[in-house]
Amino acid sequence: MSTSEISLPHRRATQPATLAWQHALPPQGWQLPILLLLALLITLLVFQQVRSVALAVGPADQRIVVNAYEPEPDLDGNGFVRWTTAATRLDLPLVAAHTPLIASVTVINSYPDGVPDPTLRITAGTTSVRSSVPREAGQPRTYSLLVAPSDQWGQWSQWSWAMPITLESSTYQPGGEDTRALGVMLHSASLRSTASLFVLPPLWQLTAIALIAAAAYLALRGVGLGYWLAWGGGLLVVALITGGLRWNFLDIAPYTMRVAGMLGLVALYGLGVHLLSVVLPATRTAPMLGPPSRGAWAHIPVSLSALVLMMGLAYWLMPFYQVLQTADGARNLSPYPPTLLVTLAVVLIGGLGVTVLWDARQATPRPLEADHRWVRWVLGVLAVAAVVHLGVMLEFAFRRSGPDFWILFRGAREWVRGGSLYNLEAVLTNHFGHVFKVPPFYGMLFVPFVQQEGLTILFYHRVLNTLLLAGSAALVFWGFGVRLASVLGVGVLLLFNMRPIADTVAYGQIDIMLLFLLLLALISLRRGWGMVAGFAVALATLFKLYPAVLLALFVVRREWRAVVGFGLGMLLCNGLALAVIGWEQHRIYIFEVVPRIGGGTAWVENQTLNGFVARLLADSIVSEKFNHPLLSIITYGGFGLALAGTLWLVWQSARPRLGSPLAVTDPRFALHFSLFVILMVLFVPAAWMHYQTITLVPMLAILLFAGREGLHRWQAALFGGAYALIAFGNHWSFYDIAMLDILSLLGTSYKFYGVVLLTLVVLSCLLRRYPSHAVGPAAATDG
Repeated sequence: MSTSEISLPHRRATQPATLAWQHALPPQGWQLPILLLLALLITLLVFQQVRSVALAVGPADQRIVVNAYEPEPDLDGNGFVRWTTAATRLDLPLVAAHTPLIASVTVINSYPDGVPDPTLRITAGTTSVRSSVPREAGQPRTYSLLVAPSDQWGQWSQWSWAMPITLESSTYQPGGEDTRALGVMLHSASLRSTASLFVLPPLWQLTAIALIAAAAYLALRGVGLGYWLAWGGGLLVVALITGGLRWNFLDIAPYTMRVAGMLGLVALYGLGVHLLSVVLPATRTAPMLGPPSRGAWAHIPVSLSALVLMMGLAYWLMPFYQVLQTADGARNLSPYPPTLLVTLAVVLIGGLGVTVLWDARQATPRPLEADHRWVRWVLGVLAVAAVVHLGVMLEFAFRRSGPDFWILFRGAREWVRGGSLYNLEAVLTNHFGHVFKVPPFYGMLFVPFVQQEGLTILFYHRVLNTLLLAGSAALVFWGFGVRLASVLGVGVLLLFNMRPIADTVAYGQIDIMLLFLLLLALISLRRGWGMVAGFAVALATLFKLYPAVLLALFVVRREWRAVVGFGLGMLLCNGLALAVIGWEQHRIYIFEVVPRIGGGTAWVENQTLNGFVARLLADSIVSEKFNHPLLSIITYGGFGLALAGTLWLVWQSARPRLGSPLAVTDPRFALHFSLFVILMVLFVPAAWMHYQTITLVPMLAILLFAGREGLHRWQAALFGGAYALIAFGNHWSFYDIAMLDILSLLGTSYKFYGVVLLTLVVLSCLLRRYPSHAVGPAAATDG
């Protein structure tokens, strides 16, 4: 077998010896200890400023207030209150260690006349107070307790992150439809230190900040950054977290250990990146990568097998973060049990196989770089796990309600009954709700089936989506000449293990069809079938408008056959829709629906630049249109700049300079095509998570590029992370809708970060400098 290929599972492979500069990281030196010392000193200084914490009851207090009713406006309308239950608990983050604390709780007796005053018992640490809460015309009443420090393990100690304050009260039921058992109205609470001079930070926070510093440093070193860059990056992370503690204590303090755990998993991924880069280097350095200098760890060329293993490592670390969140008190975020079983199987079977092969290797010692039995084993495990997990997700998807399908089905049924496809009032008031707003051609496809039972049609719609998914996979293997039993084939299987694909099936959406058509267009362009490519893009445009942006690619590259194919496709398909649906529905869509469906939303499913910024600006995360002048500038300005930059890159590659224009068969052409796909999901005002199904195209383009021309270590590390963020889970995997703190808001955009990382990798590949001696395909591949 040649050094340019590693196949599964019975063929032996050869690898040249690893270069001496690749074997191991140099000794860590003093950077990490100094970073840890600085982190602890910064934390110490911050807690001299944070001597108290005050809670104002409201929608963002879910992490603090446990077992209470939903917030309600207070009597003045300027804030919020919560009715307590018979046993409500407040978890106020500690502000000092080994120091007496004063805990205060402000409550209101809002019982109606004739109802006896509630009896309230407040307990903080080992101190408690019991009192009847007088009515006092609805005025707040504050109770304060002096709490002595405790070093004992238990419900609360110096080792805890919070001081639990329990509120036990008598209750009454208002009657009628309100069946709640109401205690007292919780107005506010606070915790402050009694120390006048020096304050020792809580040990929980000191430990968390130290872990954050160490994990950030090791993660950055693992992906290839030098000592000073990794040190500076770690210090920056510490500064951000401690700055958050100083200026927004209640939003940051409850989550510091969770952040430490997340960064610990990232550090574990960084360690894997380093080991895979060292053990599985490129078979020979690609000409365009060039030989790295000593210490240039980020620029180590990695093999395709190392890249695919990084993808698998990043993906299967994601469920462990769900477990970590659950252990830290998050609700409803534990992994889906079949997903957790597959995760454990990957870890156990993969680890067992590597252990057995390692022991067998001792009998006939060979350099690890030359022994690829363990690589083939792990790749095989990842391939099987990807297929099994995709099946798990699809089985789950078949049991969902299919809300988007019913929008289309009912709209077409309404037209058949003499009504209109479009409810203009619903489109105007909230076009992000359950309202028909797609082109008439799409609705026409449902017309023959609306007289049949809807659940039956939904089932066959999902079957069709599954067949299209299989067809998309077949297109990839056939169109790009990928063998299933190869490293690249395993990489392709991993790409299809994607939650947005399953959500497309679950919701009854069209994104798998778009994926199929975009793959068909790319393959057709590579094979010189311009008319087919144009027709495929036209058909995709009639399902969703945004694929029309690819027309710009055709024009800039002078793919005139594709332009003709696009025009012909639009003419034929719209002509058919006009014949079936009629002009009136088309008129309504063009002149009344399209002008009203612009704009974005802060809703968590919107994973575009618009959605990311909107969640930072909006007061609430709801599925409604959100407007803001700054948001409009960022959204439309960002789209304009991104489109202009993409067109410039394509134009630069299309015009002859030192030689012929970039060939359509060159991997960089697939990257150019992919930039337009990224525009469709990153810079449009609104794109739900399932839209990211089509990001399989740019991820495939990077695999093809890596197989021929190689990736640097940092590029491979970012790509593995991007794949995991995009492919794993959806908005319910890591987000509790009740959490509105800043860290939770930032966390809701995790798939946005994945697409940003993917964009950076695509651009870095396209902007790479190619030496004049770089002739012909590189052999930095093993798949």
